[in-house]
Amino acid sequence: MNNLKNEYISNIKRNLKVPTKYKKDFLQNLENSVEEYINENPTSSYKDIEEAFGSVEDIIESFYESMEKEEILKKIRLKKIIFIGIISVLIMLVVSSMVYASYLENLKGDIPVYKTENIIE
Repeated sequence: MNNLKNEYISNIKRNLKVPTKYKKDFLQNLENSVEEYINENPTSSYKDIEEAFGSVEDIIESFYESMEKEEILKKIRLKKIIFIGIISVLIMLVVSSMVYASYLENLKGDIPVYKTENIIE
């Protein structure tokens, strides 16, 4: 029966796309409730658990509804800022690599070349 609980909770964890700090308490409470339900109904199936608590989609939807809108917006903004930051760093790396390669190419012509001759008498 523990497998049913673990499968149900892991399906929710996998599909719940929020930072761990938001979902930790929620999932712990849900896990305790599911475990209690299974203990009271030892012959229950995965379908019975979904009927009692809701489908994975229903649980996720209710979680998002319970979250404050500001928290969701913060998460979205943070992802956007991180994405823009990573893209900016990559662009700077490409540009600086190109400038450095150009510098090295130009430097080749500026390096004096010395020949040494050995005079044998």
